[in-house]
Amino acid sequence: MKIAMLKITPKHICLFNTYQAWGGAEKWYDIVARWFRNRGHAVVAVTHINSVLFHRLSQAGISAYPLRISNLSFLNPVAVLSVARIFRNHRIDAVILNLSADAKVAGLAARLAGVRQVIYRRGTALPVRDSWLNRVVFKHFLTDVVANSEEIKRTILQNNPLLVPGEHLHVIYNGLDLAAYERQKSPPLFPKQDGKIILGNAGRFVEQKGQHYLLKAAKCLKDRGMNFTLYIAGTGALEQELRSYANELGVEEEVKFVGFVNDIKGFMENLDIFLFPSLHEGSSHTLLEAMASSKPIVAFDVSSMPEIIVSGETGILVELGNVQAFSEAILSLSGDRELRERFGRSGRRRFEQKFTLAHMLQDIAHLVEHEERREEPS
Repeated sequence: MKIAMLKITPKHICLFNTYQAWGGAEKWYDIVARWFRNRGHAVVAVTHINSVLFHRLSQAGISAYPLRISNLSFLNPVAVLSVARIFRNHRIDAVILNLSADAKVAGLAARLAGVRQVIYRRGTALPVRDSWLNRVVFKHFLTDVVANSEEIKRTILQNNPLLVPGEHLHVIYNGLDLAAYERQKSPPLFPKQDGKIILGNAGRFVEQKGQHYLLKAAKCLKDRGMNFTLYIAGTGALEQELRSYANELGVEEEVKFVGFVNDIKGFMENLDIFLFPSLHEGSSHTLLEAMASSKPIVAFDVSSMPEIIVSGETGILVELGNVQAFSEAILSLSGDRELRERFGRSGRRRFEQKFTLAHMLQDIAHLVEHEERREEPS
């Protein structure tokens, strides 16, 4: 993908993400690391040694340093100095951080190593506590903060409106490479069946993703006599609990747990409706994949959902936790193929207008490659 820029000055960039699981943020780091490398920058990464991200970047020829970080690692001088050494050895100009723990350790290390630009990318829609430590990190370690939605931006400033100066707080939505997505030759992962509505959801099995609401909705749909199958893709800590709950509700025949799915396009192919019951999100890659696949979406009206889904145009948003309303939305779409197709087409158009990878990379390029010198944190 080509992004037009007047001038690119090669930089030494570090992508810093020590989260072990694979999710939307890790996809983002994988894409951005490769993209910066392909634009002529020297790129290194710091990741969790047992993460998919570590192995993907290593296989791509990007130097990845394994590191385990906890919330208290910033108190460990050995950890801080080892990170500072990586920054110095690679003459890092800019580092992009993922976790709050990363921001504390690598933010301090960056200060010690003289890194010019320290960017914290935040994708969690939970308010930042107005603690003494956070004020130090945000005001003295970081030069820029990236939120991947307006809702994330709001939560960053919720407890302290002065935490980040406005000119250094940027909203950059996640993006999906539509050309690459469409080039994928992805046969459907499951067949269409006459008279049966195919529902789908994909995400990590953690409390945030709200899959237990899906199972409650499946129970409601079964009680209403709807003929459907719900495919749930993903893995995680709550998998056994969710499987047991499906059995308890008596929907084990209707609900299929299909594990981790690499081919998300093939997963989306034969869905009639994509369901997304997350309790909070930043800018979900999975939603973008559903929109790129022209699927209508049912989700809760919470967090950044209204920024991505236009209720009544690209999908239906309902009150958070209202299983009855969630089920009714599914029923209304299941009985109206024309409405499903109209919502799907509208979602695809909205994706193309606002959420492509080109949009995202243009914004990242402007932030990191911009010629203007930024004032260093004091």
